[in-house]
Amino acid sequence: MQHVSRGRELSYGIIAHMGPHAAAVASRLGRKPALAIIAGADEQSRRFVQIKQRLLGGMDVEIQPVWLEADADTEQTLQVIERLNQRDDLEAIFLQFPLPEAIDSNRVSNAIDPDKDIDCSSAVAEARFMEGTTHFVPVAPQAACMLLHDALGALTGRTVSIYGDDDAFARALRVLLSREHADVVASFAGTDALVVTEQLPPPHMLAYAGQLTVILDAGYYLPPRTAEWLPPEVADRARVLLKQYGNVGPLTVANLARATVRAASRRVNLEI
Repeated sequence: MQHVSRGRELSYGIIAHMGPHAAAVASRLGRKPALAIIAGADEQSRRFVQIKQRLLGGMDVEIQPVWLEADADTEQTLQVIERLNQRDDLEAIFLQFPLPEAIDSNRVSNAIDPDKDIDCSSAVAEARFMEGTTHFVPVAPQAACMLLHDALGALTGRTVSIYGDDDAFARALRVLLSREHADVVASFAGTDALVVTEQLPPPHMLAYAGQLTVILDAGYYLPPRTAEWLPPEVADRARVLLKQYGNVGPLTVANLARATVRAASRRVNLEI
């Protein structure tokens, strides 16, 4: 089985393609398209923001970190989001999870203006995505779908199993795969691809997996998995493992930048 990092290469392609568009939009706006990232002030969260800034360093997109201290609560965060919603010099707002413990993630997600919610975090923005009435796409599921397309080719008729909670990531990925005419199935047997999210499937379930073409580890924001999570007999039957790091993470950053530029382009009536 090959251990593959394709997300970085694909992200570089998106950033290179969007660079001239970002510059053209910035020229029309008189400033760079702006993305606010709301994140915890802890070391790991700061590192994740710095990775985004470094990856997009040569692109005309301004990342504006909004740091939340460990004791930040829901009401304080709602006030922060309200101020960001009202700013005319800001195109996009992104919540970087995990947030400090005292914050109600659902409440703060739902407070984001849907017209700035490029990750479809709020219930309104998610519903619009599900209905196909928004130009925004949840960025991490979009990255996962792109990686599967890159590994498998056309997804029409392919079978994909998603293991984990029925959360926003899984819901959005199912929709994106269905739009690509792939079949999302519960069983591991006979599937072309397996996507694992926060939770890992137990070994007895993995034993049912046949000749998997692709295993995608979408836990890009989690601590490193132990090497033993994938039994050797399953690894021997699989062709490609899209690793935990270097895949969904960098491609998510590129999708954030692309969505920010596209949101800004609509302000200046520039087609990209």
